[in-house]
Amino acid sequence: MHQMLSETHIIGERTRERIVLREACPALWNHRISMCGLCEAQAPYRMERPQVAFSEMVVGLAGEGEVWVDGQWQTLAPGEAYLSVAGQAQQFCASARGRWSFVWIHLRETDALTFIPVHAPQVGEG
Repeated sequence: MHQMLSETHIIGERTRERIVLREACPALWNHRISMCGLCEAQAPYRMERPQVAFSEMVVGLAGEGEVWVDGQWQTLAPGEAYLSVAGQAQQFCASARGRWSFVWIHLRETDALTFIPVHAPQVGEG
């Protein structure tokens, strides 16, 4: 029997999100982007994936979010990027301190992405 891994997606009434699918912009697919979006999040916004099926980059634009890195919550400030790799756990949420604006990009897995030396989520300059 296979264990089902459940995901948590809490958007909340005060969160606004604009999503661009590859069908709406075929050039995204050519640049290894399967989907992307702009989010204006407010608590209780939360994403938890025990084993994310894609690599994703979240880049803070304004306000602060919280990301799970090395077993603890870390603040994601404007200009910082959170990178999570396919097959790993991923968690991020809006801070209780106010609005958090960020962009997110789902990266299509290809041989061209094997250069990313990440084995667990991490934060760096965006």
